[in-house]
Amino acid sequence: MNHKLFRICNIPKSRRQKEVYMDKSMRIAVVYGGTSTERVPSLKGGHAVYEALQRSGFTNPILFDLQNHNIDRLLAMQPDIAMLVLLGKGGEDGSIQGALELAGIPYTG
Repeated sequence: MNHKLFRICNIPKSRRQKEVYMDKSMRIAVVYGGTSTERVPSLKGGHAVYEALQRSGFTNPILFDLQNHNIDRLLAMQPDIAMLVLLGKGGEDGSIQGALELAGIPYTG
Protein backbone atom coordinates (compact mmCIF):
# COMPACT_ATOMS: atom_id res chain seq x y z
CA MET A 1 0.00 0.00 0.00
CA ASN A 2 1.28 3.43 -0.89
CA HIS A 3 0.46 5.99 1.81
CA LYS A 4 1.59 9.55 2.38
CA LEU A 5 2.13 10.92 5.87
CA PHE A 6 0.53 14.26 6.76
CA ARG A 7 0.50 16.09 10.03
CA ILE A 8 -2.97 17.37 10.79
CA CYS A 9 -3.34 20.69 12.59
CA ASN A 10 -6.80 20.09 13.97
CA ILE A 11 -9.07 17.13 13.62
CA PRO A 12 -12.17 16.21 15.61
CA LYS A 13 -11.46 14.74 19.04
CA SER A 14 -13.03 11.44 18.04
CA ARG A 15 -10.40 11.05 15.30
CA ARG A 16 -7.50 12.93 16.90
CA GLN A 17 -4.02 11.67 16.13
CA LYS A 18 -0.64 13.29 15.76
CA GLU A 19 -0.15 11.82 12.32
CA VAL A 20 -2.49 10.57 9.65
CA TYR A 21 -1.54 8.25 6.82
CA MET A 22 -3.41 9.14 3.69
CA ASP A 23 -4.38 6.59 1.13
CA LYS A 24 -3.80 7.80 -2.42
CA SER A 25 -7.51 7.34 -3.17
CA MET A 26 -8.74 9.68 -0.40
CA ARG A 27 -10.90 12.64 -1.44
CA ILE A 28 -8.72 15.66 -0.75
CA ALA A 29 -10.40 19.05 -1.11
CA VAL A 30 -7.86 21.74 -1.94
CA VAL A 31 -9.69 24.82 -0.63
CA TYR A 32 -8.33 27.95 -2.25
CA GLY A 33 -9.29 31.34 -3.66
CA GLY A 34 -11.67 32.96 -1.22
CA THR A 35 -12.80 36.56 -1.24
CA SER A 36 -9.95 38.37 0.50
CA THR A 37 -7.56 40.78 -1.14
CA GLU A 38 -5.09 37.88 -1.24
CA ARG A 39 -7.27 35.86 -3.63
CA VAL A 40 -4.80 35.83 -6.54
CA PRO A 41 -1.87 34.35 -4.55
CA SER A 42 -4.29 31.83 -3.03
CA LEU A 43 -5.46 30.75 -6.49
CA LYS A 44 -1.87 30.23 -7.62
CA GLY A 45 -1.00 28.31 -4.45
CA GLY A 46 -4.11 26.14 -4.68
CA HIS A 47 -3.32 25.13 -8.24
CA ALA A 48 0.26 24.31 -7.23
CA VAL A 49 -0.95 22.08 -4.35
CA TYR A 50 -3.50 20.38 -6.61
CA GLU A 51 -0.89 19.65 -9.28
CA ALA A 52 1.58 18.37 -6.67
CA LEU A 53 -1.05 15.97 -5.33
CA GLN A 54 -1.71 14.68 -8.83
CA ARG A 55 2.01 14.26 -9.54
CA SER A 56 2.34 12.38 -6.24
CA GLY A 57 -0.25 9.85 -7.37
CA PHE A 58 -3.32 11.01 -5.43
CA THR A 59 -6.31 10.05 -7.57
CA ASN A 60 -9.11 12.13 -6.05
CA PRO A 61 -7.96 15.69 -5.36
CA ILE A 62 -10.72 18.26 -5.73
CA LEU A 63 -10.17 21.97 -6.36
CA PHE A 64 -12.69 24.03 -4.39
CA ASP A 65 -12.76 27.80 -4.83
CA LEU A 66 -14.32 29.14 -1.64
CA GLN A 67 -16.67 32.00 -2.51
CA ASN A 68 -19.25 33.89 -0.48
CA HIS A 69 -21.95 31.58 0.85
CA ASN A 70 -20.78 28.38 -0.84
CA ILE A 71 -19.23 26.58 2.14
CA ASP A 72 -22.32 24.36 2.23
CA ARG A 73 -21.20 22.89 -1.12
CA LEU A 74 -17.81 22.03 0.37
CA LEU A 75 -19.39 20.40 3.42
CA ALA A 76 -21.81 18.45 1.21
CA MET A 77 -18.84 16.97 -0.69
CA GLN A 78 -17.72 15.34 2.56
CA PRO A 79 -14.04 15.21 1.66
CA ASP A 80 -11.78 12.93 3.67
CA ILE A 81 -9.57 15.93 4.39
CA ALA A 82 -9.37 19.60 3.40
CA MET A 83 -6.05 21.18 2.50
CA LEU A 84 -6.43 24.89 3.12
CA VAL A 85 -4.65 27.27 0.79
CA LEU A 86 -6.64 30.34 1.81
CA LEU A 87 -4.97 33.62 2.62
CA GLY A 88 -6.29 36.65 4.48
CA LYS A 89 -9.78 37.05 5.91
CA GLY A 90 -11.73 33.82 5.96
CA GLY A 91 -8.63 31.68 5.63
CA GLU A 92 -6.29 32.85 8.34
CA ASP A 93 -8.82 33.99 10.93
CA GLY A 94 -10.19 30.58 11.91
CA SER A 95 -13.53 30.92 10.12
CA ILE A 96 -13.16 28.02 7.69
CA GLN A 97 -11.34 25.95 10.30
CA GLY A 98 -14.28 26.33 12.70
CA ALA A 99 -16.80 25.27 10.07
CA LEU A 100 -14.72 22.21 9.17
CA GLU A 101 -14.38 21.24 12.83
CA LEU A 102 -18.14 21.50 13.35
CA ALA A 103 -18.65 19.29 10.29
CA GLY A 104 -16.05 16.76 11.47
CA ILE A 105 -13.82 17.24 8.43
CA PRO A 106 -10.08 17.08 9.17
CA TYR A 107 -7.96 19.83 7.66
CA THR A 108 -4.42 21.07 7.29
CA GLY A 109 -3.38 24.68 7.67
